Amino acid sequence: TKPLHVGFEFPNSSLHHKQVMTLLKQQLGEVKEASVRSLLFQDRNVLLGTRTVENRWVIEAGNVETRDELLQSGIIIFNRKVRIRKYDDMLDEDYADYVKNLKMQKNIRDLHQPTVAAQRKK
Repeated sequence: TKPLHVGFEFPNSSLHHKQVMTLLKQQLGEVKEASVRSLLFQDRNVLLGTRTVENRWVIEAGNVETRDELLQSGIIIFNRKVRIRKYDDMLDEDYADYVKNLKMQKNIRDLHQPTVAAQRKK
C-alpha cells in the first residue's frame, strides 16, 4: 500500500508536470507544511493499447495533511473540478476491471468452443 499516494484522471495529454505542480501548489497554498514529494504521469492509453482511457496523474504527498487536503478539495484544471482519489483505491478498481474482463473473455471463448458432449456425438 501507498498511503500518501493519491491520483486523478484527466483526458488531456497536453498537461505537463510543471503545470500540474503549479496547480497543486495553488491548491495547497493555505495548508501548513504542505508538500508534494513526487508527481508521475501515466499515459494509460499507451499502457493499455487504446485511445479511450483517461490519463492518470499520481501524486505522492509529503504528509498526511497534504494528502487529506487533496482528497477533500480536488484540483481545478482548465476551469473543471477534478476529483483526487487514493491511489490504492484506483489500483483496486483497475484490478477489479481486469478480473471482470478476464471473466468476460472466458465466457466468450466458452460460447465459441463446442462442448465435450457435442464433440462426442459426432
